[in-house]
Amino acid sequence: MRGKGGLRDLLGTSDGREIEKMVRDGDEYAILVMEAQAYQIVKGIGLLYPVLNGDCDAIILTGGLAHDAFLVGKVKEYLDFLAPVVVMAGEFEMEALELGGLRILRGEEKAREL
Repeated sequence: MRGKGGLRDLLGTSDGREIEKMVRDGDEYAILVMEAQAYQIVKGIGLLYPVLNGDCDAIILTGGLAHDAFLVGKVKEYLDFLAPVVVMAGEFEMEALELGGLRILRGEEKAREL
């Protein structure tokens, strides 16, 4: 099932460029799905916001879908009043793992078992 749900199941693709084109071309179902996606992202951020006691400098959006102007626009509509929304489009998971490994090898941080 992995990789066959979510946007792929709903829209027939998980390629953000194809989905963005569907939205630009006026596909009402794609627009509805992406509005729902934005809503889910906002709910996730909203669940975490209270623990910051309002002390939030920025909300950073990342990942492949952060390239999607429609999705980012919808998310910003909901969140701009909380803090500036900054887009750092792309996926940085491997980079973060690499930098964490380097910190351990340099003795700047200890490896932990979680």
